[in-house]
Amino acid sequence: MCTRINAAHPRARTGHRRVGALAGRGPRTLFSPLVVAGLWLAVWVGVGTAPARAAENAGDQKPAAGAASADAQEGASAESAAADEGAKIDDDGANGSTETDAEATAVAAEAGDEQASAAQAGAVQDSAAPATDALPGSHRPVGLGLSPEAPPTPPAPGGRALSFGAPTPESEWTFGLTGRFSAWENVGVAERPDPAPEGYYGPAFHVPALVSGKQPFWAGAGMTLNFSYGNPRVSANVTLYASMNGIERRGYNDSSLGPDIGVAYLAYTPAPLGPLQLRAKVGAFRENFGGPGQWGWGIFGPLIGIKGYGESVSATYPLSPKTQLDLAQGLSFVPKLPEEFVRGDATGWGENGRSTWVHHEHAGVSYQNQYVLKLHYASAHGTDERTYLADDANTTNVIETARDGHMNVYVLEARATADPYGQVGISGGLWDFQDALSVHDGIWWGIDWTGGGREMSNKFLGELSHGNGKLGAISAEYGFSIARILWYPRSFDGRAPDIRIKVAGVIHHTFESHDEPYEGATGYMVGSEVEYQMIKWMSATLRGYGENRYSTLGRFADYSLTPSLVFRKEWQSPDRIELAYTRMFYSSAVNTNAVAPLDRNILTLGVTMSF
Repeated sequence: MCTRINAAHPRARTGHRRVGALAGRGPRTLFSPLVVAGLWLAVWVGVGTAPARAAENAGDQKPAAGAASADAQEGASAESAAADEGAKIDDDGANGSTETDAEATAVAAEAGDEQASAAQAGAVQDSAAPATDALPGSHRPVGLGLSPEAPPTPPAPGGRALSFGAPTPESEWTFGLTGRFSAWENVGVAERPDPAPEGYYGPAFHVPALVSGKQPFWAGAGMTLNFSYGNPRVSANVTLYASMNGIERRGYNDSSLGPDIGVAYLAYTPAPLGPLQLRAKVGAFRENFGGPGQWGWGIFGPLIGIKGYGESVSATYPLSPKTQLDLAQGLSFVPKLPEEFVRGDATGWGENGRSTWVHHEHAGVSYQNQYVLKLHYASAHGTDERTYLADDANTTNVIETARDGHMNVYVLEARATADPYGQVGISGGLWDFQDALSVHDGIWWGIDWTGGGREMSNKFLGELSHGNGKLGAISAEYGFSIARILWYPRSFDGRAPDIRIKVAGVIHHTFESHDEPYEGATGYMVGSEVEYQMIKWMSATLRGYGENRYSTLGRFADYSLTPSLVFRKEWQSPDRIELAYTRMFYSSAVNTNAVAPLDRNILTLGVTMSF
């Protein structure tokens, strides 16, 4: 007989009590007692006839005994792990039943205890096998960088592929298809022009909105499809991008926006050489390094983003059971397009008459995957081979620039994760520019989106610097979950009300510039994202971003505040429908055209779906 305490069954201490407790969770019909009675009858018959079978089959006695012993040990391990886990209240508050074995397995995996997880699942795990997760406290941390194409989604329908990152048998070839569809539209409530045209009256609207500064949404429609085929040793990976934005959003047709194959590469992971594990990629791909966010990106992105056609090799080596060394290097190229090619690149990478090649090296040490220290170095070399489009002596009112140049980047990255208090990351970077106007976007991300040496030089060194100078920056981010802190030491899997908070900031300083007013200039970016998940299908968010830096027109400053409502299928669903309002604030150096002023009030409606 089982009693109920506070609407929950007491922890079962023996096998028959556990079966009774599980059976008692369903409706009280005759079906559950019959099932329990049938199970007991089968066990009784098996135990009662075991001596007779053993006497008749003396030759099989030892193997049978060995199997029975293994089963008993496995059952005892599973029961012990489940007993240690304890009970918790159901997330929806509908009843107070105890966790099932599957729930306990998920909790054990979240805590990084792989042996308990395997025992509860009824599987025997080799203690010498390396850990495959990347949770805090595990022995297998994440690599030196994280690709933005890494799909945080479940497998494709039909069971064709395992979840992203899950181990598979070496001999099994699988096809994977994941993707993301999004469609966002915003409407800007127009400000009154000064002077206003004759007959101008009433409100006006801009679609798309006229806006400057960081926004929480990328207006327009688009999709991403990720294809993969292979086994754990070798795989082919292709990512297809498509943007449905028309000419009204940029003023010209951009053939690279799709559909376009943005990433295509082969990945090879050979068998470990003792404790050394190597990984290699060759093809066209992106890699990002130095991001302070928990998964390598963060609110303002990494300090080094690299793209091109080339190769990348990484190695991991355990220095001790808790410490791991990571090394990586890569070489990539962004070739030029013909100078006469129409405006809008064919691939989204190349540029008319300019080519760039990048080499980069990385090293990192992690302790229990909770404390990480990494060093990154990248150097981009560009060549300007333009003729009639070149900025030379034959071009009027334009200063002649060098044909060759380079941009070197040095980044030190550190991060710490402490459950349940969240993750803090900080990265410091130094950029050295030498005639960098000829360097295109082989390094495509630095401080915000920068499109190579030319954009970084114009934004932070000044247009008269000719791409020469030195720039430093520190980027930091802290993210945590209120519910995870309050639930501790119980685990929190996200299926309950929660408040998730991220705060981030970047401060940058120009140490040297050939454009004298920019030398010694300091600027910053700040951002915060707060989401209150009140019920499983709805949450409220508040996002705020700001940018403030030097310009020849004064401080270039823009700020935004965006409250929104988010609707989703369930607690952890990546799909969302969002309705948002944004209020913008500009300085005079940003909103410079009084005849066509930027919008300050923006309404946005959009949907995102992943699979």
